[in-house]
Amino acid sequence: MPKGSFKIDLSDLHYKVNKFVKTLDDPSGVFTKTMSDMRSRAPGKIADAIRTQYSIKKAEVMPNKTSREKRGAVSIRIEGETIEALVFHFKGRTLTPLHFGMKPTQRPDKKNYKISAKIKKAREVFEKKPGYSLPFIAKAQGGKMLAFQREEGSVGKNGREKIDARRTVAIPEMVDNLDVREFIDNDLGDLLEKRFNYHMDRFLDKAVK
Repeated sequence: MPKGSFKIDLSDLHYKVNKFVKTLDDPSGVFTKTMSDMRSRAPGKIADAIRTQYSIKKAEVMPNKTSREKRGAVSIRIEGETIEALVFHFKGRTLTPLHFGMKPTQRPDKKNYKISAKIKKAREVFEKKPGYSLPFIAKAQGGKMLAFQREEGSVGKNGREKIDARRTVAIPEMVDNLDVREFIDNDLGDLLEKRFNYHMDRFLDKAVK
């Protein structure tokens, strides 16, 4: 179903039409309730769509307003007062390999070791980037172990080579993946149809009594 569209099954509603027409000016919040459902349930559907392609926990791509510490890697701003104008704006940082099951999680004793993460379906090894050292595991601020790389030939404030955390993919990039977008369009279309029909049926049941 195209994004932003919906359909109504009228096969069992013919006998209610006349009653519905008389009360059409006051549809008991059918559209308002449908919009409320879309605002509250759509982020979960979008997170599920992301997880069809990326190996990431749902909590990482779900906004959490209850606690700054528990907040995921994404924020969603929802705009639009009508179904046709409903828009979701995504904002999120570029994620580190830790979000995708980075291995190893602790720095090994040996000098040379491989660092990998399962960003999509297959696990990939992080190779040496041009101008950088081999990736290595070190403790970051907050105590988490992350993958880093030294920028060869650069000098930081401490007189040593600059160190950059290894990054992977940003939340908006995952949302904009073509396969993810297809799932989002289908899932949000289904959600819109089901919630609209649910509230419409409840309204019509009351209207004919």
